[in-house]
Amino acid sequence: MAGTSGIRRNNGRDATRNHTAAINMQVINEVYSEATGRLAAEAADMVSAGTATTVIATGRSVTDALHELDWRDDEIVLVASSRLAAHGHLFLGKTATKMMRTTPVPVVVIPADYTHPANRSDSE
Repeated sequence: MAGTSGIRRNNGRDATRNHTAAINMQVINEVYSEATGRLAAEAADMVSAGTATTVIATGRSVTDALHELDWRDDEIVLVASSRLAAHGHLFLGKTATKMMRTTPVPVVVIPADYTHPANRSDSE
C-alpha cells in the first residue's frame, strides 16, 4: 500500500528562514530603540521649553488608551514616520495607523528625518 511519510526534507530552508527572521527582529528592535530614545529626548526639550505638553495614557489597546484622554478641540497629535520609510516618503507602523483611525483630533505626520529649521545646522 502506497503512503506518505510525516517527515519532510527541507534541505535547511526552514533554518535559513528562522535565522533571517531573527536578524530582522534584531534590526527592528534596534530601530525601535533608536527612535524611542530620539523621540523622548526631543519631547523633553519641547516640554522644557514650554512648546509642548505630554500625557501618558494606558489601556489594553491603542484605541482604549486614546479613549482615556480628554481631547480639546485645539489639540493635535504629532506622529513621526517610521525610520523604515524611504527618503522623502512616509511610512506608518501599526500603532500610528491605529492612532490615525481612532484619534478625534487632527494627526500630523512628519518625516522621521525631519529637523525643525531652528535646530538645523548651516550644512543642511
